[in-house]
Amino acid sequence: MSVPTTGIGFEPRRGLMRNIPAACAVLVAAASGTVHGAEIFVPNPLEAIYDGMKYEGRNDLKGEIRLVGARNGAFSAQVVVYSASPAEGPRVRVGDLKHASGSGVIPASAIEVRYAVPSAWNGSRGRRPAGNQLAFDGLTAKPRTSGTTHPVWITVNVPKETVPGDYSGTLSVAGREVPVRLSVADWRIPDPADFETWADFIESPESAAMRYNVEFWSSRHWELLGKVFAHLARVGNKTLYIPLICRTNLGNAHSMVRVARRGEDVLEYDFSIMEKYLDVALQNMGAPKVVCFYVWDIPSGGQYFSSGTDRSKWIKNPVSMYDPASGKTTGTFESPRYCEPEEAEKFWKPVAEGIRERMKMRGLGKAVMLGLPSDVRPAKEIVDLWKKLLPEAQWVIQSHGLEAALHGVPVGHSTTVWKAGFPCKVYLERVAKNPAMRTHGWMNRNIQGVGNICYFARDIHCVSYSTQLAHGRLLGEMNILGAQRGFGRMSADFWPCVKDDKGRLRSISARFPETNWNQLNLSMTPYIYPADEGPQTTVRFEMLKEGMYESEAVILLDRAVTLKEQKDRLGEDLAEKCQVLVDERIKVLASFNDNYADAPDYAGSGWQDRSMALYSLAAAVSRALGEKK
Repeated sequence: MSVPTTGIGFEPRRGLMRNIPAACAVLVAAASGTVHGAEIFVPNPLEAIYDGMKYEGRNDLKGEIRLVGARNGAFSAQVVVYSASPAEGPRVRVGDLKHASGSGVIPASAIEVRYAVPSAWNGSRGRRPAGNQLAFDGLTAKPRTSGTTHPVWITVNVPKETVPGDYSGTLSVAGREVPVRLSVADWRIPDPADFETWADFIESPESAAMRYNVEFWSSRHWELLGKVFAHLARVGNKTLYIPLICRTNLGNAHSMVRVARRGEDVLEYDFSIMEKYLDVALQNMGAPKVVCFYVWDIPSGGQYFSSGTDRSKWIKNPVSMYDPASGKTTGTFESPRYCEPEEAEKFWKPVAEGIRERMKMRGLGKAVMLGLPSDVRPAKEIVDLWKKLLPEAQWVIQSHGLEAALHGVPVGHSTTVWKAGFPCKVYLERVAKNPAMRTHGWMNRNIQGVGNICYFARDIHCVSYSTQLAHGRLLGEMNILGAQRGFGRMSADFWPCVKDDKGRLRSISARFPETNWNQLNLSMTPYIYPADEGPQTTVRFEMLKEGMYESEAVILLDRAVTLKEQKDRLGEDLAEKCQVLVDERIKVLASFNDNYADAPDYAGSGWQDRSMALYSLAAAVSRALGEKK
């Protein structure tokens, strides 16, 4: 495969491609039932499919699945079976994918077949179909037992040592043989743990227990959490949140460090749940860069940006109590208010010492951080108290704005709404006048003094579902070529599991009035789906994951032309190709960011060709720099 001499521009065109990406090649699969009189078509993976819509006339006898990718990545595609009358899900069978030269095979065992189910509402803004039907988003191991529309998703996991080149195979579905074409570039995608693009997903253990109706902290509960963490590992998730107080904005009724009374004035501290949570995360997701111990929320005592604070309203922070004999959580204990410094220090000192010891044992001593301020910040005496207890710990803030420090203590990780910067028309105009104005979020230049900045896309659930798909695919790249290292405050598994006052199921996020963050609540549709067989990913997650691969490739190219030592090793010709391709991708991002309503046009804009050009050039750069391909 030759290295492209230029990038491929973004030229929106109406109508979606029918020849589309996707990961193909799969093992077996499934479902009982035959769809009679079915129409079969191969939509773009970025094309939203809705339950209840009529897809007559989409039958495509020449349709084929096209996939482009690179080694050490997983790539997906969809095939849709539609019938006018409801029917059971289709049978699917896929075999090996064979190299065009006969020199390699991607075995069927490297591929999985899943079925999309209607589970995501179309957004409240942007384009939407009549009636606002549910989009097929959640992925499951089994197809629906009845329905007119059956999207089948296939994901091929390309092994690290795969021979690059073109592969082909066949997918059998509902009596049809659909050709599969896969092109693999000669570039090895980094292991997710090594991604430089930051993904900051928040996991909700209580949501998992409540949604699956299992006992808190039971073996089944831990099994479910392990599956969630295993999915988050595939995008290199870098954060973990551990509540040390109850009734926070995350909706947790439990804390992960519990207390029991041993006499009138003696407390016994139990760290077993915290330790188990850490271990399950480490075993399934890997070591996080940030472990945020949630020690503060609005009622604990603070102020809105720079306004004053009324200490008479500060509450006694609730923590979980337990029965030492049974190990069961038995209720809550009101710890001293933070405005009672001696009592608060006495209570929290054993917790701080226990955290330090257990984190060091796991090699996570440098990951310890404290949270979780929003637009309301903790008062100075609270920050000073924790500086005394854990002097090595920085703070995490998830807010509209940015802060470099809280009362002199550095902010180590922050998500922002207002202060994020992305490629857009204004950015292009600014850079055209002064190339030094380019932003390189991946460089983490400590913008405004903050240690690490990620973007919080708080309203992503409000835009059309098709926009969410395209946005997810571009999310990593728009940040690392913007002013951030990645994205954060993302909902992993905050599934609807409690009823509101109207009897409707809703997330536990912000379920306690005193810790309602209003516009900053975690309201987005979760990126992990609660399938019957256990947590699975969603279509949005798969698109986001593939976008992370491209973000890593862009970082490789952008670094190579930004850092003089690397640029000199590339040579003028290769360096120019890199700059042209990066510039072209910035234009694509700017067009998308300036025209959200036209997101469906992005799906048909030739993004697969741009992906292949990117991966191919990344391979050439890796060779020139002497890096492992």
